[in-house]
Amino acid sequence: MRRNGARMRREKRSMRRKEPSSFGPSVSSTAPSVSVSSWDPSVSFRSGCVSSRSRNPEPFSPESGVSGYDGTRLVAADGPLDGKRGSMARIVDSRCVLAVRDLEASTRYYVEVLGFQRDPIEAEGWSFLSRDAFKVMLGECPDEKPASELGNHSYFVYLIVDGLDEYHREVAARGALVLSKPADKPWGLREFALGTPDGHRITCGEPIQRA
Repeated sequence: MRRNGARMRREKRSMRRKEPSSFGPSVSSTAPSVSVSSWDPSVSFRSGCVSSRSRNPEPFSPESGVSGYDGTRLVAADGPLDGKRGSMARIVDSRCVLAVRDLEASTRYYVEVLGFQRDPIEAEGWSFLSRDAFKVMLGECPDEKPASELGNHSYFVYLIVDGLDEYHREVAARGALVLSKPADKPWGLREFALGTPDGHRITCGEPIQRA
């Protein structure tokens, strides 16, 4: 009797192990396995969704031409945004945009002190200015917080200048707001800093010529 009872208890335990768990779906032993090595990051996510590797997926705007993110890079509607595709479009110009409280005073400072010229673009409330390869557009915003209250965010550009000391002498003689005089830096550049009436700051630099 004891042997029969022990055999029955073993059979019941075996049956319980074969029953599917009630806490989730049963997994078939014939389910296909997914190999990590077979994942192809170049596959385009044309449906607009993102890879499950992204913890916080966000929809991509169809107008942007970007349909998803495959875990390593953005994917366009017609393929990944790699170097080959990127070569089809290029940035050909740039212009810094600055909010100023007094457009007339700021424009005069850039032109008469820093040596900029007015570009032939007319737009009410704006000044389009340039000097050599650098361009800026000043927009009049009289109620905005001045850049002088933005701390280090007031630095908006680093200019590489050929003839740094000459440029420093030129603008200093015109009354520029020189924040620091030309000095050699440990990182191999000679630099000085300028300020503007609104508190924007510019760093000018030139590679140090080693003998």
